Amino acid sequence: MPDSNLPAIESVEARLARKLPSAFRDFLLRSNGGEIELLELSWEVTPAEKIIPITDDARKWPSFPPGGVSVGDDGCGNHLVFIPSAQDTDSFAPPLYVWWHEGGELEMVGADFNAAIFRG
Repeated sequence: MPDSNLPAIESVEARLARKLPSAFRDFLLRSNGGEIELLELSWEVTPAEKIIPITDDARKWPSFPPGGVSVGDDGCGNHLVFIPSAQDTDSFAPPLYVWWHEGGELEMVGADFNAAIFRG
């Protein structure tokens, strides 16, 4: 039942003091994580209840985007990231990024979560 994930999602949003992008929120409601293919790599999308601890660990890296939230990783230190919206201080911006930990670069991989995962 998809709505069973709603309390965990709302808890994450309350802890981060920002709403997750709607496409990603819908994905969590449907599946609450799982594996996706992106940029010819396998990525594990983080279940809602693990987003805070994974993000806390990622934020220990000096080059992790300020205020960013990690919503997945490739198992090699790289993360799927949403960054805070410049227009809406209560939300994360819809574009999905990959944060490459070795160089500290952010690469936009989709205008939103759905665009990114359909890109493959």
